[in-house]
Formats: sequence, structure tokens, C-alpha cells
Amino acid sequence: MIFLFFYGIIFIGKKVGDELAHKVICKYCNTQFDRDKESYVSVGSRRYAHSACYKQEQLKDPLLKD
Repeated sequence: MIFLFFYGIIFIGKKVGDELAHKVICKYCNTQFDRDKESYVSVGSRRYAHSACYKQEQLKDPLLKD
């Protein structure tokens, strides 16, 4: 955040790259990714996986429970 103060007026703005990030770690491939930018599947309480990783695991063992 940028706060500027000119003549009694406060301006509040965002810098480039200041967006919120929801970085999580994939349960299956253990790589970090941003939930806002990639497709994901919730595989439990506060656990996430890439959609592709989840599909691949389901193909290996369809009876696999999360």
C-alpha cells in the first residue's frame, strides 16, 4: 500500500504486485502454487492440490480416500 499526504488529503493506492496471494502447497507434488492463479481442488481441511495432480492420483487408485 502507498499512502500519500498532500495538502490535508490522503491518497491510498496499490503498487504493482501488491495483490493478495493465497500460496499453498500441493498435497501430491509438494510444490507451492497460488490458489488465485491456478486451478485447484480442496482435498481436506486446509489442504489443496493442483487439479491435474488430483486427477492423476484418482486414476492411479479411484478408491483412494483423501
